[in-house]
Amino acid sequence: KLCGISTEMHARALCVGVGVNVARPADAASVPAGKNVPVYLDELGFCEGPVEDRINAVADALCDQLAIAYPLWCEQGFGPFQAEFDGCSALSGRFVRMEDLSGNVLAAGTVTRVAPDGRLVLRTPEGVEVFASSGEAHIR
Repeated sequence: KLCGISTEMHARALCVGVGVNVARPADAASVPAGKNVPVYLDELGFCEGPVEDRINAVADALCDQLAIAYPLWCEQGFGPFQAEFDGCSALSGRFVRMEDLSGNVLAAGTVTRVAPDGRLVLRTPEGVEVFASSGEAHIR
């Protein structure tokens, strides 16, 4: 896992939190293999120099991209980002089970794409397209 994004509604506004693993802490314990094994940008060769400089560089790059993308999102929604998202999605072509926080299955199928409104599109084994608007994707 390289980063995490969380969203929360507060006072009729959407709060978005982004966490990026920039540098492995010196005191980090080894993590057993599993679904959320952390990966760090410096281990992938994307960052060099003092940790504070690396963190600032990642923050600057994120803010630069948000300054470009956010006005476009406000004006046109998810549509302009759809093709790029589909091209980068690790879920495309994978069979997933979408579950709620209690582990209840909301939908299951092979991920075919993301719809223009941002919902994940799954094709069930019976060939029916299902649109998932929320949930945690568990790859099977």
